[in-house]
Amino acid sequence: NQVERIPNSLCSGMNLLMQITIPQSVKEIGDNAFRGCVSLTEIIIPNGVESLGHNAFYECRNLSQVVFNEGLQYISNSVFQNCSSLTNVVLPTTLETLGSSAFEGCSNLTTVQLPASMSSIGNNAFIGLKNLLSVTCVGDKKEITELGTIGAGAFYDCYGLQELQIPEGIRAIEDGAN
Repeated sequence: NQVERIPNSLCSGMNLLMQITIPQSVKEIGDNAFRGCVSLTEIIIPNGVESLGHNAFYECRNLSQVVFNEGLQYISNSVFQNCSSLTNVVLPTTLETLGSSAFEGCSNLTTVQLPASMSSIGNNAFIGLKNLLSVTCVGDKKEITELGTIGAGAFYDCYGLQELQIPEGIRAIEDGAN
């Protein structure tokens, strides 16, 4: 039997955990799975992973690199919140939904690359990132099957933002998104 799901809170609060190898068979990483693993510096999300649960990497303060592979479709709320060592994020072209507060508190984040076909950016997804300079879109524009939105406060208080490209799948921008 192969592991298909990392359970909720599996390694939550393991302060000394420095490295994680996620098997290729995993399709889902559960809520709070690696929350507060402050010694973790890098994570590779394998091709098979389709979704990241709420707070999966919340407050992994030394996490400086996340490698996203194709296949990931859904990033839940607050997944990377307060991961203050992240500086650059390149999301896979398969990503459809970015949850609320997904990168809130990532104070050193300067660049984000979104898929052009993305259909939803949650409330407060990048709120308060004063060092964020650039949000760009890449990849093929596939057929959009539902109307997408940029949630309220998604880029609020990102005063350093110099470039913002809106993904093709977005059809509505809620009040206060800036």
